[in-house]
Amino acid sequence: MILKAGIETGHQSVLELVDAAIPSKELDPIKQTILLVEGVKGCHRLRGRRAGSSLYLDVHIEVDPFCSVSAAHDIGENVRHQIHKTHPVVSEAFIHIDPALPLISPGVDEPTKFREVLLQRKKILMRLFPVSSHLDSLSFRKWL
Repeated sequence: MILKAGIETGHQSVLELVDAAIPSKELDPIKQTILLVEGVKGCHRLRGRRAGSSLYLDVHIEVDPFCSVSAAHDIGENVRHQIHKTHPVVSEAFIHIDPALPLISPGVDEPTKFREVLLQRKKILMRLFPVSSHLDSLSFRKWL
């Protein structure tokens, strides 16, 4: 009985000393908090670690790719504020801001899905760079 209590206490202490990762089940409520913040289109790479009694988060949030840098920064600060307000156990949250763009993953092998993603990319490029003469000449035919 004493040995078991000692092992459990020792194991927990070692985990705290070596910056143990937080299980995803414990991070799910934090992810929900992040997704409720106005302007957040999505989030990924949410990771947490414990160092002593402190909890540190690292997360990538996705925002509108056409918003200004200052607006994206404000959204990130709102995320940080909501995390600290809703989850006081979090000591620090490192927020990385990414544009919410459709990505082509290496696993996309369905021709219809691949075509759809390419067309979305072309539309986004045309909005980002309104020099239509160059972009209209981009040919995706070999992929379509």
